[in-house]
Amino acid sequence: MLSKLKWIIQALAVPAAEQVRLFPDFVNVADELALIWEEVLDGRELWESMVSADIVLAVRKLDDKILSISGESNSQVWAEKALYESNHWEEIRGLAVVVAEKMNWPINSPGAAEGIYIGP
Repeated sequence: MLSKLKWIIQALAVPAAEQVRLFPDFVNVADELALIWEEVLDGRELWESMVSADIVLAVRKLDDKILSISGESNSQVWAEKALYESNHWEEIRGLAVVVAEKMNWPINSPGAAEGIYIGP
């Protein structure tokens, strides 16, 4: 499960242009990042015991930020353009960098998302 945590932390930490390259063209990248994040957090009992309390706290701060921009009233933050322009996404990247640094993970592209995406 740490490998999935590492993937999403790296994906959230890299610049928007790299985030977009992680997924097929027809995918809403911001939504996919959030869905993968949610999936990893749903399984947190599998990895929380493997990391320090400091790291758990950093992950919670990142989660709090992501949750703060959820909901219909923030739909503009979930458009691809927002990945490039929104201060919210810059803050998310910064919080993800903090987690990556605490885990001694490099801040680079984690490689394409492993999912089945059915497009147009």
